[in-house]
Formats: sequence, C-alpha cells, structure tokens
Amino acid sequence: MSPEISRTDEHTLQQFSMEVAGKREVAAACECGEAVYSARPESYDILVIMEEYPDGLRYHSRRMNDRPVKILAADRSLVNLDAQKGAMGEFIVEHVLTPYRPFGNPDLFQSIETDAKERILREELKELVLEYGEMARELSIQEEYLMLARIRRRARVFLPAARTFALLLERPVRDANLKKMAPGYRNAIGRLVHLGILKEEGSAYALGDSFVDRALSTKSTGKVINIMQAGRRTLQAYLAHGRAAYLTPEVLTRELVSSLGSSLLGDFQPQTLEDPKKYLSLKTTTGLVSLAEKFSIEEFAARFRPGVVVTVSPLGNVLNEVYLISAGNERLVTKRFTDWQSFKWFTLGLVSLGTRFFSVSGKARLENEYAINRLLSKHGVHVPEILHISLQDRVLVEQYIEGSSMVELAKEAASSKSISKETFNAALKVGSTLAKMHAFRVVMGDSKPENFQRGVDNAVYLLDLEQAGKSGDRAWDVAEFLYYSGHYAFPSMPSVGFREYVEAFIQGYLEEGDKNALKTAASARYGRVFSLWTPPFTILEISKCLRNAA
Repeated sequence: MSPEISRTDEHTLQQFSMEVAGKREVAAACECGEAVYSARPESYDILVIMEEYPDGLRYHSRRMNDRPVKILAADRSLVNLDAQKGAMGEFIVEHVLTPYRPFGNPDLFQSIETDAKERILREELKELVLEYGEMARELSIQEEYLMLARIRRRARVFLPAARTFALLLERPVRDANLKKMAPGYRNAIGRLVHLGILKEEGSAYALGDSFVDRALSTKSTGKVINIMQAGRRTLQAYLAHGRAAYLTPEVLTRELVSSLGSSLLGDFQPQTLEDPKKYLSLKTTTGLVSLAEKFSIEEFAARFRPGVVVTVSPLGNVLNEVYLISAGNERLVTKRFTDWQSFKWFTLGLVSLGTRFFSVSGKARLENEYAINRLLSKHGVHVPEILHISLQDRVLVEQYIEGSSMVELAKEAASSKSISKETFNAALKVGSTLAKMHAFRVVMGDSKPENFQRGVDNAVYLLDLEQAGKSGDRAWDVAEFLYYSGHYAFPSMPSVGFREYVEAFIQGYLEEGDKNALKTAASARYGRVFSLWTPPFTILEISKCLRNAA
C-alpha cells in the first residue's frame, strides 16, 4: 500500500500550497498523484484551487525528501468547467478522479469529484448504447466497469495519464485504490439512478429504457460526434498540460503525435490495465455471461452438462456457421455470425431490388438476434431460449426446438385439396405471432417459412431474428412469408389447400394486426420481388386474398 503521509510532510505540503497562492484566496487544496495511490512513488503532487487565479492554470515546483513536488494551481472557474463539461480535457479533474487527500474544504472536492464522475458516467453509458445498440438493454453493469472504463480510454490517448493509471491499478494497491475511489462514483451513480439513467439490479446496474431510447435516436450521428469529442478532449488535455508546464510548441506537438500514433495503432496495452469488459455481462437463460469471455463449443458443453458425452455436427446454413450440439438427451444450436461478403449473399440481396435492406455485418446481426429474442420473450412470443453468448467470437447458443418447419407445412398445403387442422392452426399462429410483434413495433425482417417452427407443444417458434428490429416494414414480413410460401405451389393455379393456408395466416394476423399492412403487402412492388421464384398465378391469388381481407 502507499504510505500514509507524516504530519511533518503534510504540513510542508500545505506550506508549499500557501506559498504558491500568496495573498490569493485558496478555495481548497489536496495532495494527489502517485504519492497517494502508488506503492512506489517517485514524486509528490498538489492541486491548489484558487478563487481568482490570473494565470488560470500553472505548474509550480518544489522539493521534499529528495523528491520533486509538482503543484498545479488552478482557477476555480476552470476546475468547475473541467468537471461539468470536460473543457480542459479532464486534465484538472483527473487529480480527483483518483485517490486524493484534502488539506481543507473536503466538501468542495466532493462536489467537484461527483460532478465530474456523473458527467463521465453519462458519456461512458452512452458509448455502451452506441456500441451495443438494442443489446445494451440487457447489459448487467458492475461498479468496477464504471470506475475503469474511462481510465483505460484515457490512458490510450493521453500519454501523461498512462503511467498514472498503470501505477493506480498495480496488483498490490489496486483494490485499496478502487475502494477509495468508490464513494465519489457511488454518489454519481445515485444521481443517475434518481434520473432513471441507471437502475439497480442486485449488486449491479442496468440501463434505463428511456436513456437507451434517447441514445439510439441519435445513433446515426452519435458515434461520429463522440469520436470528434474524444479527439477534442485529448487535444484540450495536451494544451492544458502544455500551458501549465510551459512546454514549447515543438515538445507539445511531439507528445501529441506520439499519443495519437499509439492510440491509432493500438500498441499501448499495459498488462496492468485490465479489460473493463470483464465487468460487463449479458443476460441469458442460464445466467450472466461476461463480454470478455472467449468461446469454445467443447468448453461450453462440458460446463453446461459436465460428465456427459458431447457431439458437435454442422447444420445446413449458407450464411452462418451453424452447429448442433448433442449432450446426452439435450440438443443445442450454436450460431457463429460471420460477415456476409460472398456471391451467395450478393444474389440474395439483389432480388429485393431496394424493397428491403438487410444487415450484412456479423456483429449487427448477432446484436439483432440477441436483443429481439430477449424482447419478444418478455412479451410472450415463443422464441428459443438463449443459453450463452460471446460477442468476441460472435457466437450464440440457443435451445434446439423440436418439431416441424413451416416449410413442410407450406409444401403440404401447396399439394393438398384441403389442409389439416394442425396446418391451419400453425398458419393461424404464424399470422397472430407476426401481428403481436408488429403491435409493439417489432418487425422480423426475414420471415421466410423456414424461420418458423411448429414445436412439439404446437406453439409456433421464431428461429431467426438476425434481421429483426424495432422499426421497419410490417408489410414486408407479411409479403415475404406468404409469397415465399407460394414458391412451393405448382406453376398452375394454386390448390384449394394453399388458399386455405393463406387465409389461415390472414385470419391470425387480423387478430391484432393492421389491415393496412395486408393492403400494402398486396401491392405489385412486393409481388415483383418474389416473381423470380414464385409462380405468377400464385402471386395473384395471394394478392387477391390480401386485398379482400384489407
């Protein structure tokens, strides 16, 4: 642990503060820096806040016990601006984000510290939403993440802070330092809980839905703005550092270029700066999964059902790597979400002819699948349970749904004079399920029959949600399911059984759905998309059924 300061040394440091202030009024002063939090300090640091300081921000030097003493004198108005807006690139308030020892007026320091930490937490939480999108609603955030996220980010772009944070998090002193920093963060967290930005979940926190909604509403520009803000903050910190230390423009430029190069190339990764994502988790049916966790099918299966013989076999899917895990009598599905860059995907995207746009990024599709699955499950829609997730490896493990694919039922309808009661009910449930989704503004995005499964319990399950979202074209969901089902009809007039299949779907959809979605789906713009593989007479028959219902 860092040594406690002796009364004599504390008195000497206070004297230095008074010398620097002279006749000016001192609002507060504290000892900060590595002598407070490091097991091997090489210098002493003091922050002196003055009511009116004509120099604004300036370093002063002294010596004590054969070690240098750096005294940062700052005008109170600049300190407040840095705490509340980061106007000095957090160069000043950095001294109270880490452990410090007030010489006097601890209430002022607590106020400055809490203001700074509240602002920083708001910014870091918005970064989480911009990075994880809808998945952010399901994050479990531990207190350690809130304390470490900005530390790691700042150490990568502001080199003078890199050594500071490496010393702060050295193993012998790490836990004690975080314990000292925690009260200020808890005060800030308390404010955010009161405002609904955070909500308590046991010993961790989750993001408030309204905060996520606001952040997502600016997602298209928010990331660009945040990157620009981070760059501006780094520059402001260097300018403040240079001004306080009387650095020449040449030296300041050299430091800035070195820092930016390190940040862009990603070559600064000191071992002492642990990954804060260890303290971020996503919720699954089997519990929380850390975002820092790497995935192995074998390790997961052994942990999921220890001592049981496990086999892994591929399942057919041209766009993802999909595997079936068999562990005793249980079966699970593992999906690895790769980026779609192949010619196969090009042809699939081409046929939509601008009617529907698809997510091709593996990360985006994994986020969609996870977030919408969790949302639908909460609203009573049947979806496979999510058992595990790995964002690093873009892997999702889900419950395997036994039963019959709607593809088989569509084929049966297309070749029958009349459909069975079971097929009628299944088509009815698909329609009512899509309508229920649409009622709370969720669209499936890829509603082909193969993405619906009639389970052994006769419930209809949605198997593929990677193109789903909280906004989109409801008519597309209707059109894709029906017109794609028509792919299995014969080139001549569709059978009576197929018409019954379509009417069952429409009947189910009208239980909660909007007739306008049916009317729009009947339009020629949707029929043209599927005309490449669905017989024209079938498209006309489906359109007629939709128009009659609307």
